[in-house]
Amino acid sequence: MSINLLELPLTKITGEFVILSGNKNIIFPQILKTFETSYSLYSYAVYDGFYRNNKIIYVFNQHTDKVLYNLDKIYDTPDFKGFCVFGNSYFTFYQDKCLVINTDTDEAKVVNLTLNNIVKVKQLTSQLFAIITSNPTTIHLYGLDTAGAIASGDTANLASFSYATFANPTSNIDLIYYDNKLYLVGDDYTVILNMDIKDIIYLQTLLTFNYRYTPFNDFESVGIKFIRETQSFYVFYNTLYNSYIYITKDMANYYFGRETVFLTPDICFKLHETNFYLITELLQSEFQLPQTNYHEITFRLNLPYTVLKTAIIKIPEVQSDLSPRFATMTIETRYNNGYNIWSYGVMYSTGEYRILARGSEFVVSLYSENALRVEEFILQ
Repeated sequence: MSINLLELPLTKITGEFVILSGNKNIIFPQILKTFETSYSLYSYAVYDGFYRNNKIIYVFNQHTDKVLYNLDKIYDTPDFKGFCVFGNSYFTFYQDKCLVINTDTDEAKVVNLTLNNIVKVKQLTSQLFAIITSNPTTIHLYGLDTAGAIASGDTANLASFSYATFANPTSNIDLIYYDNKLYLVGDDYTVILNMDIKDIIYLQTLLTFNYRYTPFNDFESVGIKFIRETQSFYVFYNTLYNSYIYITKDMANYYFGRETVFLTPDICFKLHETNFYLITELLQSEFQLPQTNYHEITFRLNLPYTVLKTAIIKIPEVQSDLSPRFATMTIETRYNNGYNIWSYGVMYSTGEYRILARGSEFVVSLYSENALRVEEFILQ
């Protein structure tokens, strides 16, 4: 028997500060730079974030909805509705207002919006965004001209160039943009729309469901719950093993974290720290004293009673090989009422390890404080 751990279903993989790339490599990303702030980054909900002009914005809930901009400026944005990025400006929508921050000048202003009953604001493309209003449920579409009007005025008259109105959904409304389709999702109803962009934008109803339906039902049916769409990711929660998964919009790369929150593929932070990290998947060796942090990936197997004799781990890149043991592999096994755990030091010069692990349930973990890349992880 040969088991390629990198091919296991997503439900069987969890991790902390780790990436599973589209080419099925494990990446413990390298920290290039640390951004220190005096504010706690802990939150009850992480809404979104971005990194432009070397300015980080972090949109979150900490008793109330807030924005942390450029490490040292806090803005209250109660009743958060949505976040967009147009050009070099950040747009945070809340209540019937919009906080606009120009990253070139750091100028911030609050603009009043002449639109009632705003439920959700969603950026669809680099030139297009949608505002959903209630009573009745309506999708309003806007372009860069409206974004410019919001950024340049104290009050913005939001006259949409295209809209569509629906009787449902009415409860817990969200809008998901996936595979060039819009999913108007609620707890009570779902409408799937095709967005046809010509001289004007046409919204065509494709399917409806009288229940909540997302484009990720294959994930959700096995316990991977969709949480939200951000600028950079579709965010999921593994309800089986209490871990978050951040999947890039092209569905190619998976970022795993329990304490680690990924705002973009390049910016992350730890919930109980006050630092943001600029990271990279491409390991760079010019750092004399590379920054370290805890990384881990874990795989779970349920098999008939099996004896696994060998682990093959191919690691072509590591941040620092000053120590011969730069990572640790652990294997937990269970069978009936029996339980065993083994620990192995992973060496840069060794790719094959004799393990002799017996059982029907296996939990295999690889962890390190080094950045590294694993291109093969097989049990035999």
